Amino acid sequence: MQGQGFLLTDWYQIRLNTVEAVKHYEALSFDCKAALQLLWAKEILGAGRVVIADRLHAHILCMLMRVPHILLENSIGKLGAFAKSWTADSELVRWAQTPQQALAIAQEWAVTLHQETIGSMIPVIQEVIQKRLTYLSADRLQTLVE
Repeated sequence: MQGQGFLLTDWYQIRLNTVEAVKHYEALSFDCKAALQLLWAKEILGAGRVVIADRLHAHILCMLMRVPHILLENSIGKLGAFAKSWTADSELVRWAQTPQQALAIAQEWAVTLHQETIGSMIPVIQEVIQKRLTYLSADRLQTLVE
């Protein structure tokens, strides 16, 4: 499901659109299927600025990929127990109590991340402009025109 700036999906399921594709997938070895699942998960989790997840493996992959993400506890508490033990202090993780709260946090966080990215680019852009202006000094411009 796609909406305003978000994609809702079950990243675990690879969607195959043709009978031929299903046959090819079924013929793959376990290792090939696992590698394909990992590539698919990385593609989905890396597609946006912020991920909302209620699955432990999504959390682990987001941590490894350095993707900011919001966690929703699952029914058995496995995600919370893991996160509290291993990733509680990470700047990549936030918690939400409801999907609606997670979406609100994600929207705000995505804007902040975008502003931080733009802000961090400003010194680089200024340096490039300064070097370009230095390179194209009046004397240099005169020689280019002649």
